Amino acid sequence: MINEEKLIKRLKEHNTRAYEQLIDGYSRLLFTVCAGILHGVGTREDVEDVVADCFCEFWQNVQKYDPDRAGLKTYLCAIARSRAVDRLRLLCRRREDSFDSVFDDTAQTVTDDMPLENLISKESVLAVWKYMQTFPEPDREVLTLRFFYELKPADIAAKLSVPVSAVYERVRCGREKLRRFIAENQ
Repeated sequence: MINEEKLIKRLKEHNTRAYEQLIDGYSRLLFTVCAGILHGVGTREDVEDVVADCFCEFWQNVQKYDPDRAGLKTYLCAIARSRAVDRLRLLCRRREDSFDSVFDDTAQTVTDDMPLENLISKESVLAVWKYMQTFPEPDREVLTLRFFYELKPADIAAKLSVPVSAVYERVRCGREKLRRFIAENQ
């Protein structure tokens, strides 16, 4: 068991052994947090990079950490969540350049929340993507995860730390906006 108080004191003194102890003690937890957010979108290497970035960020800003405001575990998880969401956004933007790979990876089943390729032609996907970029957050992120990556609403809710009912409502409203946009641009 890690004695957080002593560990934090040693980290603030830039003790490299304490930094190694921090990594040993919390890397599995941060990996789990990041992998949960990047599941189905990022690779294992993406997750490992994000975890490494989290530890580097903490190490570089250790003086800013206030144990009275949050426990070390909570603080590290907040950093991990934030960095993983940043990476998720980056990966989504990269996929904009190669939409064919998105369609190669998606399932071909038709449900009430149809994948976009069942609603429109592949040629229109880029226009829809650009239109979605005008949506406010978290709507844009919810719709991207639902329609482009086909994540289930419960998975989206877990990734974004929002209620499942909020995800369903954002998907419903977003679907209506997208249908109107597609109808106007066909």
